[in-house]
Formats: sequence, C-alpha cells, structure tokens
Amino acid sequence: MLTRYALLLTLCFTAATVTAERIYVMPGTGFNQCDPELVTAIQSLGHTVDVAPNNATSLPVGFTTTCVDPVNGYDWLCFFGVENRVALLPDLQIYLDLGGKIYLQWEVDCCTASALSSASIANALTGQPIIENPASYIALGGNPAWEANSVEGCLQVAGNAYRCMDGVPVANQLLATATLNGGSLDHTTCPVFGFVFSPGDLPNGSGGIIGFGDVNLWYQNAGEPPNNLGTQPVDMAVVSLVFPTPTSGCSLLPVGCLSGSNGLRDRNTPLIGTVYPNPANEQLTIELQAANVERIDILDAMGRLVKSERSGATARITVDIGQLAPGAYQVLAIGSSVRERTSFVVAR
Repeated sequence: MLTRYALLLTLCFTAATVTAERIYVMPGTGFNQCDPELVTAIQSLGHTVDVAPNNATSLPVGFTTTCVDPVNGYDWLCFFGVENRVALLPDLQIYLDLGGKIYLQWEVDCCTASALSSASIANALTGQPIIENPASYIALGGNPAWEANSVEGCLQVAGNAYRCMDGVPVANQLLATATLNGGSLDHTTCPVFGFVFSPGDLPNGSGGIIGFGDVNLWYQNAGEPPNNLGTQPVDMAVVSLVFPTPTSGCSLLPVGCLSGSNGLRDRNTPLIGTVYPNPANEQLTIELQAANVERIDILDAMGRLVKSERSGATARITVDIGQLAPGAYQVLAIGSSVRERTSFVVAR
C-alpha cells in the first residue's frame, strides 16, 4: 500500500459496520448501457446508486472513496456503455489506491471501444498484460449461449456472446464452463469471460476490480437489455454477487472500502504455507498461514473445479484425493479479499 495514503486510510469503515454500499455508475450509451432497470435492481438491495449523465466523460469534482469520505465517497465506480474510459486512468489509479472498487463492463463486436477500454484500464491498474482476444465474440447463439459454473463456487451465470480477454492471470480469471444451444465459437476457444482482482492481486494492495464481457448475463435467461427491447427481469443473483450486502451468501469482492485498515490481509502475507506430500497419492495436507481462508478448491490442469473444502478456522486441512487421476493439479485458497494458488502432482 502506498504510504502517502496511510493517514487517509485510517478513516475507513470496518467490514462489520458497513451495511450497504455507495455506487457511482457511468451508464454510457448503446447496447452495453446500464439500464434504469439494472439501477433499480441494485438499489433494491439497499445500496445508494448515483447515476451520471449518459454522455459523461469525467468524474465529479472531489470524487473519492468511502475510506476518505464515508458520507459522500463511493465504494464502487462502474463503467458501462460503448465509450472508451482510458482518459480517466489517473483518477482511477488514485481511487483504487484509496480502497475503491471498479467495475468494467465490455461487449462483443458491437462495442469494440468498451473492450479496448476495459483491457487497457485493467492492464494499467493490475500491471498484467491483459488484452482483448482477437475473436469478435465467443458463444454467440441462443439465449443463453454459454454458462459459467466456475471455481468461484457460487458464480453461476449465463450469457449470450462474450468478448474474451487474454493475459489474465489464472488466479483472476472468470471462466465460462459450457457452450449452450449451439453457441459459436465454442467457449473452449477462449473461456475468460471476465476477471476479478482483490487487494492482494494489485500492485499497491488496495481496492478491487471486477469485469464482465457480456451485458446479457445481468438478465435472467441471458435476455436482451431493456434498451435492446429485452423483457427479461434483472438476475438478482448476479446483482448480489457483484454488489453484496453483509448478509449475501456469495460475492466476488467483500463489502466496503478495500484497504489495509479495514481488516484485510496484508498482500505480502501468504495464505498457503506448505502442501504435502508432493507428489501425493491418497491424501493431501494443506498448511495455512492465514486465518481468513474461507475455502480450499482443487483444480485440474484445465482450471476446472474437481474438489472443494470449507476451511473454517483450522490451520491444517487434509483432502481426500484418492479419486483423482494422476496428473498436475492446483490448490486454490480463497480468502475474504484475495486468492492464492500452489501446484501439486498426483502420482501412483
């Protein structure tokens, strides 16, 4: 975390006192727009949502996070629409460093500027070589044309044609897991429909980023957005996944401003200690170095979930792997604000 922000970050609310979030939406224009119906759905969870004019190109004067200003700051800054927002990068870096969360929505060949913008912003803020995949779309077809039942455990979404991203680290990928109703190209061509970066994934250890490459997934049965004559209601499971409340069962990022002063793990402290034996045969023991590990997932070489265990407060987990085929696997430790992976081999 940047030391010049240490004093400001002491103003953050703790996760225990946060009841709802303040969200600033730049709705944009075109197919990829944030419709009033989606705004209403977010508000129905108790969140405060302020919506910029559709053609807004800048942030309000004094825009900041709830860490700095709990009354007028924002937990989320959300970009929808076909516009390119790269010009806002200096403001986004400051906002992220102060514990803010950023949502990026991009789309397929209808809205190439949004994909370019999201890739460029994610590249700059994460330091990762993220670029748009050359394919104009993946899984275009019926509604839905693809689904994701991903390693996040509670991420179950469906959409119709996403724009894939290359260069996203494995630990941060949100993966499509099936192509439906004759969708083309098959999801296996490029399964990364989105990404999530927690504080421990980011260079300065503060803030968070989520991105989705298909606006249809916000609506039930991957329906068209209302501004494209869609009639399907907003999928509240997706809304609560991205914009949770303290009682939400699942979320991609925790509630509230994400800084080192609100109880989140120091990015330099590993979650996983040792994994043994390696190679393993029937059982694998995982020693944990942090108390905030919520779940341990075992992934195969393709990144597919093959086993999951809740960790509770224990410092050691033993996983039965006797049914796993010989080969390379990964342990994914999932904490409240960050994930960490390590590899092991099953050999018999």
